[in-house]
Amino acid sequence: MVKKFDKKKEAEETYTSADLKRYIGALMEENREQIKGISEQFIDFRRILNSHTEMLETHEQWFENIDRKLNLHTAMFEAHRKRFDLIDQSLDSHTGMLGVLAEDVSVLKEDMVIVKKDISIIKGDLKQKVDYKEFSVLERRGSAVEVK
Repeated sequence: MVKKFDKKKEAEETYTSADLKRYIGALMEENREQIKGISEQFIDFRRILNSHTEMLETHEQWFENIDRKLNLHTAMFEAHRKRFDLIDQSLDSHTGMLGVLAEDVSVLKEDMVIVKKDISIIKGDLKQKVDYKEFSVLERRGSAVEVK
């Protein structure tokens, strides 16, 4: 017997319960393998994420150490700056003192010029005067002349 080709029948195939179970089982098995692959990738990603978390924690500790050192250096620089400020104030004070001393030295120079002039005048005057021994000799001679 020859079957007639019916398009409706071919489009409406009926499946038995066993066929559906087999088909769904095959799909489930295929999905399980895919889900298993995804879960393995997830586990690998989790391991990588954990190792990166550990690295970040280590880096955080490094940054904290660097931060502590920077704070220490900042404090040291601040202390040095204060010391330089004190030195600068001392230098300003000494500069002022040197200015006063320079003025005093110039006054002393002028006074020394006057003293030297006075000494040379006194020397000239002393050369013209008679000292005590010569005076006593002259006094005796003068008395001797007066007695004659």
